[in-house]
Amino acid sequence: MVDKRIERIQKEQEAKEKAKNAAIAAIDAEVEARKRLNEDKESQNELDTINARLKYEKLDELSRRELMRRKQELLNERAETKWQRMMSDKKGQASK
Repeated sequence: MVDKRIERIQKEQEAKEKAKNAAIAAIDAEVEARKRLNEDKESQNELDTINARLKYEKLDELSRRELMRRKQELLNERAETKWQRMMSDKKGQASK
C-alpha cells in the first residue's frame, strides 16, 4: 500500500518535471527563433543599404570596392550562419 503510494507520488513528480522541462524548452526555442529573426533583419538591412548605395550613389572606385567587399562578407556570414543553424537544429533533433 505504502509502496504504491510512493510510486504514484514519484510518477506525479516525474510528470511535473517533464512538463516543466517541456515549457522551458519551448521558451528557449522561442528565444532562439527571435534571436535568429533579429540577426537576419540586421543582416538584410545592411545588405539593402549597401545595394542601394552601390546602385544610387556616385562612388569612387575605392569606395565601390569596399562596399562590394563588405557585401561579399555579409553574404559569406549569412551562408555560415545558415549552415551553423542547420547543424544546431540537427543536433537538437538528434538529442530528442
